[in-house]
Amino acid sequence: MAVLVYFVAAIAGAVGLPLLGDRWWPATLVLFGPRWLTALPLVVLVPIALVVERRALAPLAVTAVLVAGPIMGFELPLGQVFQEERAGQLRVITFNARSRHGHLSALRDFIDANRPDLVTLQECGWSDKELGAAFPGWEVRVNQGQCLLSKFPVQEVAARDRADVWKRGGHGAIVRYTIELPSDRGTPTRISVVNLHLETVRDAVEALLHRAWRGAAEHDENVALRRWESSLAREWVDAAPHPVIVAGDFNMPVESVIYRHSWSHLENAFSHAGLGIGATKRTRWFGTRIDHVLAGAGWSVERAWLGPDLGSDHVPLVADLRWIERQ
Repeated sequence: MAVLVYFVAAIAGAVGLPLLGDRWWPATLVLFGPRWLTALPLVVLVPIALVVERRALAPLAVTAVLVAGPIMGFELPLGQVFQEERAGQLRVITFNARSRHGHLSALRDFIDANRPDLVTLQECGWSDKELGAAFPGWEVRVNQGQCLLSKFPVQEVAARDRADVWKRGGHGAIVRYTIELPSDRGTPTRISVVNLHLETVRDAVEALLHRAWRGAAEHDENVALRRWESSLAREWVDAAPHPVIVAGDFNMPVESVIYRHSWSHLENAFSHAGLGIGATKRTRWFGTRIDHVLAGAGWSVERAWLGPDLGSDHVPLVADLRWIERQ
């Protein structure tokens, strides 16, 4: 009976999380909480099944797949993970540096080792002079707490006025760059890169943890704000004049209703070519994948992986993109 109950619960979680996460407060708590807790029954049930009823191992195996995949978000795209670097690739890194908690020297060493073409930083905290000194030869842009490092010329920078976002208590940093690429890379001559840092769910989660269902109203207000900010960002992406790449701290995992409404039309680099859970935001007990690199039409995601701890509560996300000619 316990195996059956767990199996049904896993199905409900796998189906319900993307339908109700960021819509119904209990599902939001699961969405942003330690989802590894859903795997704990396996620790008890599998040994019991081995001793008492081996036929129960089959439904437990299916349940384990449901827990690891749809619930915990484990990615296993074997066709992309082992790809080698090819001509025409563009390497992008995105990293929330948590103001000045990120170590600039560690970031420099990481960038030197991985040789990206573009780096988008959120909660940057460093001045353009500091970044220019740390990364000589790079184009550096600092706008609204968002920073860009580019190996190629930056032709235009457009940053959204956040006055209306601040009035509503939000963050909503949106910066769009036009970048000129060399003509011999097999890529478009110009691309649009959008650097995002959207509102966090933190206040809603804290209200629910401290006041349970009595915090539901604050949850709903937070969801409305985050949905609105995400829609604003989507408008800026849709208005991009060139092939687009979106990178940054979205403050939402891919299972979020808000994410699926605004961003599912773009290719998520880690979902397509990453290996593992890919948690970019770390706490003492668990992690969540809320930082993303998204590729618009014309781009193919070749590889994606996480970087090491650089002093922030986030880790860098690296993605290799390749331009595919459209007929």
